[in-house]
Amino acid sequence: MAAQRTQRSGAAIALSSLSFPMPYSARFVLSLCVLLLIIGTDQALAQKGASLLSYRLHPGDSVVYRVHAVDSIGLYDVQRRIITRERIGIVSYRCDSVLPDGSYVMTWRYHAYNSTERLNSGPTVSRETHPWVGRSATFRMTAGGLRTTMFQWNSTSETSPGGPLEPLPLPWLGDDSLAPEIPGTTSYSGKNWLFENSFPPTLFDGIMMRVTDGATDTVGRRVLPVELNLAGTIAYASKQGEDSILTQAFVQSGGSYMLGVKEGYPLAGRVQQIARLKLHIGNERQQRDIEGRHSMTTVFELLWPKPLPSVAPKSRRGASQPKRSSRSR
Repeated sequence: MAAQRTQRSGAAIALSSLSFPMPYSARFVLSLCVLLLIIGTDQALAQKGASLLSYRLHPGDSVVYRVHAVDSIGLYDVQRRIITRERIGIVSYRCDSVLPDGSYVMTWRYHAYNSTERLNSGPTVSRETHPWVGRSATFRMTAGGLRTTMFQWNSTSETSPGGPLEPLPLPWLGDDSLAPEIPGTTSYSGKNWLFENSFPPTLFDGIMMRVTDGATDTVGRRVLPVELNLAGTIAYASKQGEDSILTQAFVQSGGSYMLGVKEGYPLAGRVQQIARLKLHIGNERQQRDIEGRHSMTTVFELLWPKPLPSVAPKSRRGASQPKRSSRSR
């Protein structure tokens, strides 16, 4: 027992001799290194999140989407009018150049249109064209999808088939100044020009909430699901004959986009939206106000380029090879 106590006391003396107080300068240097490591890790994660939650385009890149939408518009005038419409459009975006600040010069074009629509209980009418077909616009878009400056546009006043508040295939993904968290929830407010929806262009002013749950694999592709919910107002002024029309709307929408991790843009999306409308119609002789509602369900599908699977399909041995006979002729 005495020998064990002597060994333990000797070990304690040895440990106490090694546990000397660290000089202040050494503790400061160690703390500084740990702080820099934490900051570097946070910056790396923020940069990774920013790259996933922003567009990554190069000059010459083009994307083409099919836009499939179902509209229901109710106008509560002296005579109530209900318009239902199912439509398909083809739109494209091309990255013309990348500016020094990382934003993009984009050219958008509306290529084709087809719809079936009905007023009240009347007959169904099919349409294979729209004044919006052939329209194009060139504008500046930040890496987060915020439209800021319009460079070129067809000057004739008109609106898109979905009106000035139609959801976009390349949405505004969020405030570029906020460090994104994946997974996480971020809310932000601001103004975004909807250059693709009308001329003169429409300005959206409101708040948005973005929810991300982390990247996942679907149909052989690596995607980042992003939920975008927004609420805000828009105003659009136009003329119809002698009448001036001011359309004001309060918009609420919720949607989900599948951002391609490798591609750097949405592969698909779906948005449900409802707008409370107020139309001020009038001229020098008379004026009237009409209230209404516009509900819209929109689905976006990437047509080109076709995204490649992130993982090659596994081949089974002998599954696609015919059995060979043991005898050869």
